[in-house]
Amino acid sequence: MLRLNPSLEIAHVLFMDLVGYSRMPTDVQSRTVEELQSLVRATPEFQKAASAKRLISLPAGDGMALVFFDDPRSPVQCALELADALKKHPEIQLRMGTHTGPVYRVADINTNANVAGGGINIAQRVMDSGDAGHILVSKTLADMLVQLSDWGKHLTDLGTHSVKHAVPVHIFNLYTGTVGNSRTPSKLSAKRKQGARRAVIAAAVILAVLAAAGFAFYRWWIHRDVFASLAVMPLANTSGNPDVDFRSEAMTENLINTFGKLPNLRVISRGAVLRYRNKSDMDPLSVGKELDVSAILMGSVSERKDHLIVRLELVDARNRNHLWGQTYDRLASEFSAIQEDIGHDVTARLRVDLTPDDKRLLARRYTNNPEAERLYQKGRFFWNQRTQEGLKNAIDNFNQAIQQDPDYALAYTGLADSYSLLSSSIPPKEAFPQAKVAALTAVTKDSSLAEAHAALAFIKLHYDWDWMETEKEYKRAIELNPKYGTAHSMYAVYLMVTERFDESLQQMKRAQELDPISVPIAMGPARPLYLAGKYGQAIDVYLKALQMAPNSLAVHYGLGLCYEQQGKVAQALAEYLKGPLFPDDAGAVSTQGHAYALAGDKAKAELALRKLSEMTHKRHVSPCDFSTVYAGLGNTERVFEYLQKCYDDRAWQILFLKTDPVFKPYRNDPRFATIVKNLKL
Repeated sequence: MLRLNPSLEIAHVLFMDLVGYSRMPTDVQSRTVEELQSLVRATPEFQKAASAKRLISLPAGDGMALVFFDDPRSPVQCALELADALKKHPEIQLRMGTHTGPVYRVADINTNANVAGGGINIAQRVMDSGDAGHILVSKTLADMLVQLSDWGKHLTDLGTHSVKHAVPVHIFNLYTGTVGNSRTPSKLSAKRKQGARRAVIAAAVILAVLAAAGFAFYRWWIHRDVFASLAVMPLANTSGNPDVDFRSEAMTENLINTFGKLPNLRVISRGAVLRYRNKSDMDPLSVGKELDVSAILMGSVSERKDHLIVRLELVDARNRNHLWGQTYDRLASEFSAIQEDIGHDVTARLRVDLTPDDKRLLARRYTNNPEAERLYQKGRFFWNQRTQEGLKNAIDNFNQAIQQDPDYALAYTGLADSYSLLSSSIPPKEAFPQAKVAALTAVTKDSSLAEAHAALAFIKLHYDWDWMETEKEYKRAIELNPKYGTAHSMYAVYLMVTERFDESLQQMKRAQELDPISVPIAMGPARPLYLAGKYGQAIDVYLKALQMAPNSLAVHYGLGLCYEQQGKVAQALAEYLKGPLFPDDAGAVSTQGHAYALAGDKAKAELALRKLSEMTHKRHVSPCDFSTVYAGLGNTERVFEYLQKCYDDRAWQILFLKTDPVFKPYRNDPRFATIVKNLKL
């Protein structure tokens, strides 16, 4: 370089770079840098210094350096203005470092103004210590800021750290409450942990000479507050507007799903905690005993204009002690950032040891588009209603989310799940092809997404009847998330279909270990036992599930099916009639109709058939429901007429034809063997 002026000057430097730049596609890199440059040029502090010609701007690969020559507050003020502008651009993840120090003005090879010297080098080292969102300040500049204005309350001393070439730098973190990143930078935190580990080793040497009783007391002391289990209660919507219920449900579900993936923490499922929704008088001690957890997270979510306010409290479920509480008041567009902060704060208080993979899990973003994320959350809210209208609304919102972010794999997964469930109310040939396109797209967009592989496996099983691909996709989903209870229970269904009943039971039991409070999972092992002809053992499982949920019609129907196969038809009907006679559910109507036929009540069986026919005018009814009633009536021709329709329509119920005892009397008919052969079972 050529010197313009050999004398040293004191400069005030803002150094910044893009986090994750190297992982971006080339065209995205270019657009992002251009957008960042535009935002920087738009800040008032930049414009003021540039117009006074007291600023040198330097490109620096995936970022830039701004060198101010007058006011030491300029780099920090510019950083705050830029960070505030970036709230509307969450896709741009930036870290910044500031420093005041000596520089030389020089010219580069193109004779453009440039600078060199320790001032700019230290600014870069300070920045290198940060994560996305951090505004870090050297002690030299921090001391000046405190003297010049009321900056001290926003600065946190992070201590002295060795940076590149072992140069010690004293660093402060700037966080105003709305701008900056309040967390300790991961690099500095790791160094502290290294120091802490060295201290622990030294302490261990000392402790080795202590008496055995003293050592035991020490171990008890350091582990006394470790929490191994957590229940996230449904967060209340305190906005006074039911239209934003989806926000509180999304936060609840996301926290459950994220915490649930951590290997050292057992988390109660969403289905198990739903019973506590809208209960303001919960006793943490009682809830802790009911759910068998040591800690409970509860709170509320409200939306005020463009702000999201999340209030949380963590309680020791063993003694009702308050462990931690926090209010997060941020822009609604920062939903994922709020969730990430909650994850770090809660796991820290629970003293959960986080591996680097765990930390990446807590920080994972599925989209950088806040509007796409909001639409996805609405989609899941409607999907959870499990109604035909709810599923149509879910599909609409998932499609809108995809329009906002065409690479949003989770939205494609939601779309696949919605069409798959909709197959119970519209013909499978209309629903599943659309589900398949969405699931394949989700896997292509993000092959590391367990939910996407599980969605694809469901379609491969229930519609494609591709047994090898089904097993491959379920195994991949479980490999990606070993604590994914739904994947274990659905893999168990595949194993039932292929008559691997012992393996199916193992998967069901694993799902129970992950979610011991869920009634559907508790009754899950009964199904492979029933299909294997072990009716007594299946009944035992259902009776245990009934203790958990005495009013569960699903459990009563399961018991009824077992009693039928034991020849106790009257007892079976008594179980079915714990609910209404011929409800607005085709499966329940066909089950009752079959039992009435076995009991000799032909009139009621035929009434069930008429009810099913009436239902076809409103929505799709599986031909398998008709064949079940005809099987009870002993009408062989009608049984096979509708079984063939089941096969032609690709109705999922046909998958159990080979093992379902309802059709056992028809197994010797050549038509039965033909259908089974075509299924390749």
